[in-house]
Amino acid sequence: MPDSHKVIAVVDDDPEMRAAMATLLSAYGYGAETFDSAETFLTCASTSRATCLVVDIQLGDISGV
Repeated sequence: MPDSHKVIAVVDDDPEMRAAMATLLSAYGYGAETFDSAETFLTCASTSRATCLVVDIQLGDISGV
């Protein structure tokens, strides 16, 4: 399991993109926490181990910006 300094949160509403990003990050030694919306990420943010975010800027109700 990757250490907590190498975990990246991926927020994207496209399930294929989330899976692809998680696979890519894993290939480079990073762990990934994936979220299907900004709302889901915000709900889980307090317990997230991620130290970096990769966010789709075209999300549903709340934009990635």
